[in-house]
Amino acid sequence: MTVASSGRRGRRDPGARPQVLVVGAGPVGLTTAHLLGSAGVRVLLVERNADVGEHAGAAGLGAECLRMLRRAGVDEAIHLEHVLLAELVRSPTVETRFGTRLFSLQQYTDHVRAWLGPTLGGEAATDLDVPYVLGCDGDRSTVRELLGIPMQGHSFPDVWLVVDTLDDSGDQLYAMHHEGPRHPAVVVPGSDGRCRYAFRLPRAECAPGSSPPFALVRELLRPYREITPAQVEHVVASTSHALLADRLREGRCFLLGDAAHLMPPFAGQGLGSGLLDAANLYWKLAEVLTGRGGDPLLDTYDTERRPRLQAVVDRSVRLGGTAMTTGTARARLRDLCVRTALRTSWGRHCFGSARYRPEAPVRTGAFVPSLGDRTDPLVGTELPRAQVLHGTARPIARLDDVLGPGWSLLGVGVSQDDWATVEEARLPADRLADVAVGDRAPRDHPGCIGIAAADGRADALFARLSGHFVLVRPDRLVAAVFDAADAEGVARHLERFVLQALPNSVETPASSTAAPTLAVISPPPPGELSCD
Repeated sequence: MTVASSGRRGRRDPGARPQVLVVGAGPVGLTTAHLLGSAGVRVLLVERNADVGEHAGAAGLGAECLRMLRRAGVDEAIHLEHVLLAELVRSPTVETRFGTRLFSLQQYTDHVRAWLGPTLGGEAATDLDVPYVLGCDGDRSTVRELLGIPMQGHSFPDVWLVVDTLDDSGDQLYAMHHEGPRHPAVVVPGSDGRCRYAFRLPRAECAPGSSPPFALVRELLRPYREITPAQVEHVVASTSHALLADRLREGRCFLLGDAAHLMPPFAGQGLGSGLLDAANLYWKLAEVLTGRGGDPLLDTYDTERRPRLQAVVDRSVRLGGTAMTTGTARARLRDLCVRTALRTSWGRHCFGSARYRPEAPVRTGAFVPSLGDRTDPLVGTELPRAQVLHGTARPIARLDDVLGPGWSLLGVGVSQDDWATVEEARLPADRLADVAVGDRAPRDHPGCIGIAAADGRADALFARLSGHFVLVRPDRLVAAVFDAADAEGVARHLERFVLQALPNSVETPASSTAAPTLAVISPPPPGELSCD
């Protein structure tokens, strides 16, 4: 089966059928395809446009997102789409098709049938059977529309003009809000001479979706810097929204990024939230497609992501009310509070590391929240980033790099008898790490790498966990903290999500004669199609 398209293609074996269809080649779709491909999943990525975007979608990314991108082998966040696309072109398991649209979907018990065709017409759409479909196709998501999933929340009438500049002479270290009775603004310094300016405008000055004239851009930026047309990298006028999809999963289809949630930009987590959607879902699909994970594991995508997404949306709305207020007295109070905070080490740390972003640990999902009457605050949160010594030669490395891409099990200051007890439980661990504590040197054991703390963060973490095991998921969420006697209980709790033993790979049939159980939309008629 072939689908006519234009654009770049990866080096995937043309005879191999895709296991996941990713719709949308923005930064979230590209990241998702890259992570799935890195896990050995065969992916078809389709994009209705002829190429990726030409500008960065966010002024900055949080530490969680940068950590995830590093695990994916991508360290450059500027023009993320181009970096990821260059990696995908070399991937043997990912095929990319630009100029290709999704027209229709129909779900069956064991696969989804998707109709794809060229964006510009000229050829009939062709059907493709695939186990899973991911909608990463933005705020006007075709996947979400075909699934009939509504979004809840509200939109704001204000117009925001966002200008990304090059060769900026500003030397601010932190994003700053500026009082203005007519044009309140926020200035977000970037790297390599980039800077982002956002202005709140009356509707009479600029309509959302319009192309703002350079004269307006120059007038707005004049209090901060002089600008030339060549220094304007990107400019857009738009409204903002605080919306979250009613559900992130519908059968074998999932929503990620702007297709699933929209938020005002003030918490700086719009793009970052989409990338974390990808980090949460990709490994779960990989587990299920190899037969190692069960369908309940896929349900945890919604239950784990929704509380965090709602918290980010709510925080973004509250920050926007403060950041872009048109009230003079309130703006002056805001600026006084920020200036005072920046005179303290706490304030500089808070703004420098964006600690005003909401903390929302996972409370329900694929992890073990408690064992009897004991709980550990680390469970359901991200494993702290740390530097460690490892192996006989004791080089220093990131803990993430030592643990690798899959499940990992750390035994912190435990005995060999403890390891023997835990190994009998057959926990889903791809890598075992024996953590030396008390100033002991790391020492490898058969099938188990030895590590020890190489910085203060690792030392504090390991000292607190001494005598316990820590089970870490591929997305670096801590799934369980337990002692050897509780290993069987941990395994029983997780077995409905991840099997204890890795069976042979299970290939989902590419087609089926079963009647559709979740009819999303009727199959399109043959010939030229339009989704209008």
